[in-house]
Formats: sequence, structure tokens, C-alpha cells
Amino acid sequence: DYSYIKAEGNTPGWLATMDGVQAISNATYTTVEFDTESDGYDTDSGFNTGTYTYTVPSGEGGKYFLTSGVYIHANSNHEYAIKFVTSAGDRGERFIAGINRDVGVVPATTTIQSLNAGQTVYVQIYQNTGGSKNTSSGMKNCWFGGFKISS
Repeated sequence: DYSYIKAEGNTPGWLATMDGVQAISNATYTTVEFDTESDGYDTDSGFNTGTYTYTVPSGEGGKYFLTSGVYIHANSNHEYAIKFVTSAGDRGERFIAGINRDVGVVPATTTIQSLNAGQTVYVQIYQNTGGSKNTSSGMKNCWFGGFKISS
């Protein structure tokens, strides 16, 4: 129950995750397939699980806090990056991480963006290990969410 979010006024807001594993191609930004709303948290029905995109509802433009992270099976020391893309263009925010162990890496990032009503935002991920790498799935491994913080 996310009623406390509405009581605090941080709406609209959403939180999405992945229902399955996704292959991330080498050396290209790939749109992350966030296809499940976490616990039904989408206060104003702005998230589209078919296009993995959030659309700012009518009358709800303002500054938004955005967060995302994606677990990638890594096992090599290479570049991994994650960024938000809006319908106004690539804002260039990205997080780069490297790892040198036989485990995974979770590139994660947060930002505050000014978004207008009708604008969209989605997440892209990058890795350059020389071949395709799989994500993990579920809320503890992959998430994309946000909420309005001011007009």
C-alpha cells in the first residue's frame, strides 16, 4: 500500500521492475524492458509496461526524482553504463562501473529532471564485454522509478 506517498504529496510516482531476463548486446545502448509495475505502484497510471516508458500525466509537469539500476552478469572488467532518455532527448546522465570478479555489476543512477506534461522517460543500459550479457530480474536486481518533487 503506497497511500503514504500520496499523503506526502510526492505524486505522480511509479516503480517498475523486470519479469524476466534480458540479453544486453555488446557496445550499444539497449532499452531496458521494465515490464512489471512493482506492487501496483503507479499513482497516476503513467507507466506503460509494453513500451517500458513513463509518460508525465496532463497537468503534472515539474521536477522529478528518477532512479534506476540493472544487474548485469559481468565476470569481466569492462565498461557498464546506464542512462535516462527523455522525449526531449538524451540528457547524457550515466553511471559507469567496472568490476574484476566473477560476479555481476549493478550500474545504478539517480537524477532530478525537469519534465513537461506528455514527456516520456525510459532507461537504456550499455556494456562492452565483447559479447551479449544477461540481466537478472526482479525488484532487488532491476528497478526504474520516480516521483514528482515540485512544480
